[in-house]
Amino acid sequence: MTRRTRYFLFGSITVLLVGLCTGLVAYYTGLPMGAFSRAGQPAEFSYVPADAALVAYCDVRQVMTSDLRQKLRQTLPNKEQGQAEFEAATGINLERDIDHVVAFLVPSQSAEHYSGMVLANGTFNVVKLEALARDHGGQVTEYKGKRLITRGPDHDGEAHDMTVAFIAPGLVAVGETPTVKRAIDGTGGANITTNAELMGLVRDLDASNAWAVGRFDALMSHAKLPQGVAGQIPAIRWFSASAHVNGGLTGQLRAETRDDQAAQNLRDVVNGFLGLARMQAGSKPELQAVVNSLQVSGTGKTVSLSFSLPAEVIETLDWWADQKGVAIQTSGLDQVPEIVADERRLFNALYNLINNAIPEVPRGGRITIAGKEEPVGVSLHITVADTGKGIPPEIRDTLFTSAAKSSKRGGSGLGTKIVKDVVDAHNGKISVESELGIGTTFHIYLPLRPLQSLMS
Repeated sequence: MTRRTRYFLFGSITVLLVGLCTGLVAYYTGLPMGAFSRAGQPAEFSYVPADAALVAYCDVRQVMTSDLRQKLRQTLPNKEQGQAEFEAATGINLERDIDHVVAFLVPSQSAEHYSGMVLANGTFNVVKLEALARDHGGQVTEYKGKRLITRGPDHDGEAHDMTVAFIAPGLVAVGETPTVKRAIDGTGGANITTNAELMGLVRDLDASNAWAVGRFDALMSHAKLPQGVAGQIPAIRWFSASAHVNGGLTGQLRAETRDDQAAQNLRDVVNGFLGLARMQAGSKPELQAVVNSLQVSGTGKTVSLSFSLPAEVIETLDWWADQKGVAIQTSGLDQVPEIVADERRLFNALYNLINNAIPEVPRGGRITIAGKEEPVGVSLHITVADTGKGIPPEIRDTLFTSAAKSSKRGGSGLGTKIVKDVVDAHNGKISVESELGIGTTFHIYLPLRPLQSLMS
């Protein structure tokens, strides 16, 4: 499947999943009251079958104008190019055209897996989308008065037909063909609003502008996990995840377990992890605000984990560097080409290098993160250079191995080994140059053509 076709079929799904599943909920969230019917639920619920195992809501328009979104645009460079490419392919401007999305999972016709569908509400260029579909083998038909664009499985391994349906003016559905038709069939009949348990969880989502609720046990029964892993999963029946984005990010994860004992066991596990996290964050000021915001609560069968992150958390490295009198600079990052990569892992790798450099740089020094295409057409070359104390030869020689040592009190030395593992996973290369009393420069080369595993 070509890139343009992927944009066409999966653009709406990406808007939701990036927001709810990759941690950047702030990128695509918000909840204007215009999205709701008089009953207090999204109007799109009329298309969600009553047996849905998961339902999620995410708004796009409000977050695009939020203070947190603007900070993210400054913190995460080179995002505009991807949005421009998406608009050129689909005619959809993510900044203006998408209002909100509703997504759900229902059992497939064979009951062997769950089938998903996304309902996107906004402004769409129907003529351009239809033309794009026809150019890539899509068939335009009608079903019960609704216009459908369907594309069959292709050689990339897709197992099911995918359909885009123009349900109503400004409302588009994307999903497997039987699921889309089922949603159309069910309009006006039984829908998710008749599912009392699930709707009870939706009503409990206080001041949330992005959320997901679902049957954890039903989803896990289809996950096909190894028996040893499945036996370790807590006995959770229902779950919900909610977030509210404004200047910062607040939210709550909630689980309803099978019985009181299962809930207490889960609370004990979560509290244990939080205790370990607080110990690790004790010597890292940039992590303390994040960890301290996590709070466990709940009684009976309910377990809740809440968090509240101010916008300043995004700027923690800058804040810590300012306290140390160290300048963090960038060079050329707005000009580097886009690559396909595991953004979370790559971000953590660079964060690790910068975080390690800050305490090693004397007041008045600097850390520079630079990027360029080198060799041209082959690699993205990223450097993290500091004017710090330099790395002693005996430490530098083992820096990227499991025998790595640290020059910092209490440090394990494994941070750079983890960075190398991330680079290796991208089929890249990493090296280091360092001179005592002068500083250190890390060189990372990432291929412009990604591994197939990163593209899937």
